[in-house]
Amino acid sequence: MFRNKVDIVELDGKLLRLISVKKEKDTFSLVRAEEVVNYKPGGIKIGPEFGLLYPREQCLIRELLLKGSEAEIAAAVKKEADESLPYDRDEVLWDAETISASGSDKTVLFAAASEETVRKYTGLLGLKSHAGISIFPTTLALYELLRMNKVDFKEPSVALYLSSERADLLICGKGSIKFSRGWKLAEKVEALSEVKQAVEAFARAGTTVKKAFSNSKELNTLLASAGFETSLLTLPSGLSSELKTAGVEPSGFGLLAGTAAAALDLGAVRLDLNRNKIESGIKPDTLLLVKKISYVLSAALLFFSLVFFWLSKNSEAKTEACRIELSRLGALSGKPWSQVLTKLYKAVPDGAVLNELSSDIKGEVTLRGVAVSRASVTALLENLNKAPGFAAELGFANEINTGSKQAVQFQMKIRQRMAE
Repeated sequence: MFRNKVDIVELDGKLLRLISVKKEKDTFSLVRAEEVVNYKPGGIKIGPEFGLLYPREQCLIRELLLKGSEAEIAAAVKKEADESLPYDRDEVLWDAETISASGSDKTVLFAAASEETVRKYTGLLGLKSHAGISIFPTTLALYELLRMNKVDFKEPSVALYLSSERADLLICGKGSIKFSRGWKLAEKVEALSEVKQAVEAFARAGTTVKKAFSNSKELNTLLASAGFETSLLTLPSGLSSELKTAGVEPSGFGLLAGTAAAALDLGAVRLDLNRNKIESGIKPDTLLLVKKISYVLSAALLFFSLVFFWLSKNSEAKTEACRIELSRLGALSGKPWSQVLTKLYKAVPDGAVLNELSSDIKGEVTLRGVAVSRASVTALLENLNKAPGFAAELGFANEINTGSKQAVQFQMKIRQRMAE
């Protein structure tokens, strides 16, 4: 991480922005600012080490709620990076930071990206390697821009930042980032629709979001007409004056300013995707074998759930006998998993795939999966809550870029309700 000076670069379609700042006690001042239209690789002088603003839609960001000592927290984060990502294990760039703590309970912000996707993105700058580059997600930049605007994070609020060809959406509450996403922007009305969908999802989970922040007066007008209390995101007056003197429009440099604060250790959160890298440590043949075994076990789990569903329509005695037999094999461990799996199987809509299922000693079930769209995630959540005896809540739903396609990775927690 940088100490006293930093260069930050942002690619916004064919538009390139660059800001160079230096640290001065608890703030920073502008050294250089440039904006290049129709940028071509090599069209601007960039030093050998710099910071790159990286699109949210090309990485995964989630909040982890962990418990334990520092060593246990570090091990849990490493396991998350090592085992729970939709990327090849030896092609992962990631970082994590504790954003709040209460005793042994920690809230950790975790971010990861595919090294292949990062390599393609840095290639747009004409770089042959991403080595030596600090890579900052745009979510981090928007969060720090909110801090510059002295937003009260204790109260739930939504923020939307519009660039030339992109949009970033962020929901904060209780001092941390609760939800974020990014996408290529078509029009402002589309952005308003995204805000409504995100806020409605939080409302269903019991959290009301009334305040909205954006860098667009036009969008704020639309948000106000939708019932939000709106505020305009701006830069500090001193920095705005310096940018105008440099010959650029300050309104386009909000994310760069937020990133600069984080890079110079002036922010609350510091995530650099290039700070850590998963090293495989497993031979390809061994890794392939492990994957094959996991596929077989998943298929067996699904098979047993179907068997139980069929048996339930025949003989209760036969069903009980099968449950006892499977319990001897360690498949049930004293929990009525056949009923749970049957209901889960029925609840999964088209366009969603479950790839991980676990339970704790309380009988709470955690499932993870991937969906082709957010609508499929919403449909699954609604189906589970309609199922008798289930109470489901969404942990997270993050858009990911797996190379040629986009998907939504999600996690849900399911509790079994007492019979009424």
